[in-house]
Amino acid sequence: MAGGSRNLHTKSRNGCGQCKKRRVKCNLQAPICNHCKRRREICDYQFPDMGVVVNTTKTENALSVPTNTENPMRSPSPLSRIVILWIQGEDFWHMEQEIAKQINQHAFLQENLSAVSTLYMSHSDTMESLDVNVDRYLIACQHQVAASGLFRVGIGAVTEDNWLAVLVFAIAVIIFHFDITRRPARPSDSQYNFLEPIFTLRSAANLLLDLGPLLQRSWLGDIIRRYVRDELKPPWDFLAEQTIAGLHGVNDAFPHDHSHHDGDICRDTIRKLQFWLRLVSCQPRTWLHFMWWPGAVKQEYLILLSQRHPIALVIFVHWCAVMANARRVWFLDGWAATTARPVLEYLAPEWHDAVSWAKTKLAIPQVD
Repeated sequence: MAGGSRNLHTKSRNGCGQCKKRRVKCNLQAPICNHCKRRREICDYQFPDMGVVVNTTKTENALSVPTNTENPMRSPSPLSRIVILWIQGEDFWHMEQEIAKQINQHAFLQENLSAVSTLYMSHSDTMESLDVNVDRYLIACQHQVAASGLFRVGIGAVTEDNWLAVLVFAIAVIIFHFDITRRPARPSDSQYNFLEPIFTLRSAANLLLDLGPLLQRSWLGDIIRRYVRDELKPPWDFLAEQTIAGLHGVNDAFPHDHSHHDGDICRDTIRKLQFWLRLVSCQPRTWLHFMWWPGAVKQEYLILLSQRHPIALVIFVHWCAVMANARRVWFLDGWAATTARPVLEYLAPEWHDAVSWAKTKLAIPQVD
């Protein structure tokens, strides 16, 4: 670039807010674009655009990618089984068939399936060499990038015809990021970005708000309501309740800067963590459970988290500790501890007592 100048991109219709403000090209990579990751800034980029129009009128799906009518119906796929997660019986087979139809119709879901299946093979084949698993990781990333590109081109509005495909896409993105962020070391990553999981789940929660009206009146909405009504709640964890309630005292005792504003933000975040604990009955079991708290916290809290504010970090570690009690699935195997461990390293020794319960839940050794 001659004279130290750079080319400015005046149009970035789908880019994040930070890239638009700086008039630079956004690489559109959810949940954090390259520029924001490098600058360690809060990226508001969402799957690829959560501002899609929700069209509640049944229409021809002119905006989706062309249907592949030459291929026969796929058999129920690993992706559909993961998406269903907690549904059983006849409802399971109904939903599995509906998801299989969507995968057959949408190219971006076929790429999602390839990405998730590749990561699953990497998880299952424990005897494979490190080089083989690294290759699978890179292949999975290529499929996921392709899926995001096809989604941007194919979905311009959420409609009665494509809402399930959009929902499956969002869940597949969550699975992908859960799995890659639970790996202790990832290729080409110089430093683990502990914000990535919360951005991914936050974006998914925003998308769920867009899907909400269509989902509520759909057959899937009926299934969810029935399972919520009939579900047996897990035993209540009184120690978890007491520990998280005790975070208010930790927050109140901390000498916050900026005229108590930071303290108010952390107080609001702790209250939402308490509400979430009651919502999930101390054990996250569904996709909504995974998404709710990241989607509910304020943007100001994420800024404090990115600045490694100690109270914000302590709250985040406690969220990870409750997530460690989530339903046992392969892409969450070790995820909570792997996510919390680098955050704990940012905390000075005087914070060890404040995170003692969380470290026990995460099976992370206490430091004397």
